[in-house]
Parts: sequence; structure tokens; C-alpha cells
Amino acid sequence: MGKLYNLVYLLLLALPVKSAAIDTPPSSGTITDSRDGRQYHWIRIGEHKWLTENMAFGLKESYPKCELCDVNDGTANNEGITKHDYIENYGRLYPWESALSVCPDGWRLPTIEEWQQAIEAHGPLYLSGRKMSKNAAELSSWGNWNGYASNDLGFSVLPAGRIDVSWDNFINYMKGFAFFWSATASSKEHAYSISMNHFQDGVEIRPRGKYIYAMSVRCINE
Repeated sequence: MGKLYNLVYLLLLALPVKSAAIDTPPSSGTITDSRDGRQYHWIRIGEHKWLTENMAFGLKESYPKCELCDVNDGTANNEGITKHDYIENYGRLYPWESALSVCPDGWRLPTIEEWQQAIEAHGPLYLSGRKMSKNAAELSSWGNWNGYASNDLGFSVLPAGRIDVSWDNFINYMKGFAFFWSATASSKEHAYSISMNHFQDGVEIRPRGKYIYAMSVRCINE
């Protein structure tokens, strides 16, 4: 009996053991937007997947609309950038109500609380802007945006600027500032937004006019 017991024990030891890592959710991946076939990368932060690229799906109320857009990059000279090149590098800019509906199926605009969780995952508010930003010198011209950008988790913020929708052919602060909508309204006229810029290392969270600005959109999974 003892020999039989030892044999069974040895056979059990020889069985493959399921690794805990197999059950660990993937930390990154890609999705394809079925509406236009565009592929987006994502990373996992906490309980959510976050797209690491700005939404680029063309809604009726999305910008830029012009083929050759005027760009104020913060210098004395305006630059011309084609609509195609802007979208390929920075995605599109959306008014708040459009931002609420632009994400692909299974994804949505994050609340301000979810944005705060993603920011906190990169460290304190006053440092997290650089840690969330991508070093891409060819897409930045203001000051030292890229000098301290470490993109710690691969969130890959780029300075897409924003548009005052009353001037829809003019992109302000491109190459120096990034602006993102949250899904959380702060009043009838305002919603919370997130911004980063070349002046500071941190992130600014503040209400901005829902019907005044068009800004970038990042999505999280439902």
C-alpha cells in the first residue's frame, strides 16, 4: 500500500500546474472600431482599459473640418497642417455632447473620477502630466514638452490643442497643450476637463464650456 501511495503521489506531482499568470488579464492590446476599421491601442489601468490614442472617428460635429487648417502653435508664425495629417497624429476634437457618443461599442467617455484614478496611477497630480505624456519631438514645438515626458505606463498624451467652435478652422495651442473631456458635467453649461501643457509637470482638472470648446477624447471600456 505504501508503494502504491508513493506512486500516486509522484504522478500527482508530475501533473501540469495551472499558472496563476494565465488568469491575469492582459495589460495591453488593440481594438478595431467597426465603424471605420481604425485600430486603437489600449492599456489597463486599475479595473479599466484605456485607449492610448485619441479618438479619430468622424462625427458631424467633429474637427478639424477644413482640408488645410490654420494652426496657432504658440509662436509668432501660424503653421499649415493638412486635415489628414492632423487626424493621423492627434485624432479629432469634439464638443462635449459629441464626445459622449463617439467611443466605439463597448467603450465610453470616462468620468472625472475615472480620470482621477488614471492620473493617480501615474503619481501625484503635480507630476503626473509628464508621466502620462509621449516623447515625440516632431509633434511638439512649444518649449520643452518632450524634455521630461516619460510616458511611464504608455498613456501617450500628445499636444493636440483645442478648438473654439465659433472658429472651427483655427486650432489653438497645438504642439503645446492637450485637453480632454470627461463625462461629468459640473453645471448646465460646463463639464470637467483634463489638461496638460509644456509649462508644468502636472495635470489641471477644471470645468470648461460644453458648447464653447472641442477637445480630445480618450475612451475606457464599459
